[in-house]
Amino acid sequence: MSAIEMEKWELERKEQEYQSRLEEQRAKLEPAFINERASKMLELLATKEPDGQTLYKIYELAEDNPSNRTGFQSMFAISTTEFSRFKDAVHNPSVSGDWARHAYPDTPKSSNLMSKGEAESFVRDIAKSWLDYVRKHKVP
Repeated sequence: MSAIEMEKWELERKEQEYQSRLEEQRAKLEPAFINERASKMLELLATKEPDGQTLYKIYELAEDNPSNRTGFQSMFAISTTEFSRFKDAVHNPSVSGDWARHAYPDTPKSSNLMSKGEAESFVRDIAKSWLDYVRKHKVP
């Protein structure tokens, strides 16, 4: 590859990286202009060290209302088992200590306990999918 070809290739690569970063930012910001819950969700997602309460609020913002739970979980392929594991992690101090949303310990409902890191990944994946859905379908 000649020096001119190399320079051209490098410029094209930098432009692609720039466009990719721009699209990532647009994918986050557009839902906030479309949907008030998305705006609040993005604020919570920016929390550096989210606790169980913050993660559950993110989940609730996507779900909108517990009466929507079955349809929401079906739409976003959330199994009952995974949701139970998530609830144990974010709610139950016998699973995750003071990080948990509630103060009273309870017997976990699931046998395969979810770690704090798994709970955060779980809810961030749901949030990304939901934000993409809001953006694509212009859900108010």
